[in-house]
Amino acid sequence: MTEIDPQSLTSADWDQIQTTLVYLWVLWLSVIAMALSLLVAHAVIPSLATTGHIGSGVERVRPIFYVAAAIAAAIAIFTFVGFVTESEVVRTIYTKVWI
Repeated sequence: MTEIDPQSLTSADWDQIQTTLVYLWVLWLSVIAMALSLLVAHAVIPSLATTGHIGSGVERVRPIFYVAAAIAAAIAIFTFVGFVTESEVVRTIYTKVWI
């Protein structure tokens, strides 16, 4: 197994690693936001409206959650593409991609 010397990384490599990590965090947050928006729009609101715990007028809010889920999905796709393009530094640090 090849050991990695952290001192051999340049400041440009560290900047690219930071950018890659930012893309990962935004990807994680956007996927969570999409899942929660879909959960509220497709399960929670209809269930509560059917049982009568909330008024039936709240059903009008569902499209807002669907739009929020679509926006979060678009952000997730954008950040995934950004992560793939910026993760070239990982392949320069770790020569073996597959173990």
